[in-house]
Amino acid sequence: AGSATIHVENRGTAPVSLRSGARFETRGEDGWQPLQVEWTLRADCEATPAECVTLAVGAELIPPPWTGDRGDAQCGCERCTPVDPGAEVRVVVESCAPEGTTPHEVAGETFAVTR
Repeated sequence: AGSATIHVENRGTAPVSLRSGARFETRGEDGWQPLQVEWTLRADCEATPAECVTLAVGAELIPPPWTGDRGDAQCGCERCTPVDPGAEVRVVVESCAPEGTTPHEVAGETFAVTR
């Protein structure tokens, strides 16, 4: 199976707080569609991810790679199914916004799934 190393970097001028659960999307005929992937912003597979992760200005987080599969596709997967090779995918991260406030979303660069 292929895997994708995803880098999350704060290029802003202030610390940012991000929801640890990132969203994967695939480009379909009707635009971007959700891809059923469980993947979190965390340093390793040992610790349980916090709800939010804060990145200082200039900080970069390189979570464990995405396996290229649907399901719990980061640290171990018993019943995952592969995403079609060549599928266009992007990762969307969302800010941890106070209740009643709309979070900001940032979509990463599109990449193709390889196997």
